[in-house]
Amino acid sequence: MGHADLDDVIAGAARAQHQLGGYQGAISAQRAADRRGEQLEAAVDVANALGLPANWLNSGPTSIVETGFPEGFASRVEVRRYGGLTLDVASRYDQIFLKLYAAADQWPGSKHADDLRRLEPTREELIAAAKWTMSQDPSEGFKQLLGNTLRELGLNDADSLL
Repeated sequence: MGHADLDDVIAGAARAQHQLGGYQGAISAQRAADRRGEQLEAAVDVANALGLPANWLNSGPTSIVETGFPEGFASRVEVRRYGGLTLDVASRYDQIFLKLYAAADQWPGSKHADDLRRLEPTREELIAAAKWTMSQDPSEGFKQLLGNTLRELGLNDADSLL
């Protein structure tokens, strides 16, 4: 991703991403142990300046750092700096992958499902995202959740795609 020490992935709500420059992207932050407090203060400052909720940073998907981002992710991020906080803002395309992964696990009433719908993914984007998502969790149980999610998004042939 352009940051060798990246170990925190932070997914923000669509509203936060929009206010950070129109990106419907996940947000990732480079962790610097000696500057952690400064980064947290910067995150609060960004939230205050943009009118975001205090909990706009979500470190839930940190396992993706180890299991792998979608291919080409690093070439599509835009680095933004807010004081002591460095953010890599993911593209709309990558956000579809990340949101599908999160939405399948929490469907149907999650913010991830709402964010995914707002992204208006194409069939091709959903198929590519589903294949990547299965690489993150290849279990049969997750495959069923993912299939249900894809059908709800209009891919009636989801089972044959997984």
